[in-house]
Amino acid sequence: MIQTPTISNYVASSQYQAVADDALKDEDNAAWVMTLEYQTRVEWIERIRWIRLIDRLAEDEMLNANHSQFQQFQHNWNQLLRGTMVEPGCPHQDVLLRMQACWFNQASELYNNTQIQAWSHYLQAIAHYHTTKFTITTLQDYETMALGLSGSFFQVFPYITLHYQPSVAYLGVVDQFFNNLRDLQEDAQQGICYFYFSPLSHSGMAPLTRRMGKLAIKAVVRWLLSKENSKPSVSTST
Repeated sequence: MIQTPTISNYVASSQYQAVADDALKDEDNAAWVMTLEYQTRVEWIERIRWIRLIDRLAEDEMLNANHSQFQQFQHNWNQLLRGTMVEPGCPHQDVLLRMQACWFNQASELYNNTQIQAWSHYLQAIAHYHTTKFTITTLQDYETMALGLSGSFFQVFPYITLHYQPSVAYLGVVDQFFNNLRDLQEDAQQGICYFYFSPLSHSGMAPLTRRMGKLAIKAVVRWLLSKENSKPSVSTST
């Protein structure tokens, strides 16, 4: 029986060593892309593939200290920013050449500069947050992280006009939040928690570092249950 290709087949969801296989997550987040008209679908898949590639490379480096493909990609991207041509034979040359064609050789300079800036911010955020050494202590810390990660890559998606670029970044923040909630248990198994969270403050566990593990989950759950149990009951009597 021939299986119909899914979004995860196209965007490298399972390539490289990472915290987890991201195939199911990509199906959850982006399966709708496969219903688009062909040319539109191709453009969306390409951008999602770029985003997923960087995430996988960075996680691979985080888990393998001797790997450096993300750093190499970031170096080659910075070369592009300085006007240098893509080095023949460099890792992920095909992706860099497509970025060059999309953003550096087009007439719409203002729009392309906005997307170039967003992609640069995404790479910088990935480099900063794919580590065990940062601490999130406030809601502002969390929002800054979410804007740098999902906020930036949402601005790289196709067909987003300049007018909507700032708003789209905050849709990315919402997406980051719900994805972090979805992955709470999986991340904790790796000793990772992304939430600064007042729930943890109430549990006597603030400030929260990224690596708090199962204790973080238990604290969040206890706090959420206490808030739920403290809600006044609603009478249905007339």
